[in-house]
Amino acid sequence: RVLHDTEKLCHSALLPHTDYLCISIADNGIGFKQEYADKIFNIFQRLHGKAEYPGTGIGLALCKKIMETHQGIIYATSNGVSGAAFNVLLPIQTASLPKGTRLQASSVALPATKLN
Repeated sequence: RVLHDTEKLCHSALLPHTDYLCISIADNGIGFKQEYADKIFNIFQRLHGKAEYPGTGIGLALCKKIMETHQGIIYATSNGVSGAAFNVLLPIQTASLPKGTRLQASSVALPATKLN
């Protein structure tokens, strides 16, 4: 969906006079305390030991770097008990779209997939 102007006010890192596409991804994983929402995007930062949950601690850091490269942002929210929502805000490069192209909101539900 396209981010509304009032929503842009909540994100000081966004470029002025730029439209943004918001992509939200939610899971039903272990979640995290909201106070760690920034920490999970730091490279090699893990909230749990490797014995509890596998992983290297680079996945979300890589996502953040990709977003910065494209002048976008990524952030996460969680209720601290289960699940998390990851929001990606990407600037829309309207100059590269064919004349008359209209962007519209859509929602796609993907089947749950177990990641190894």
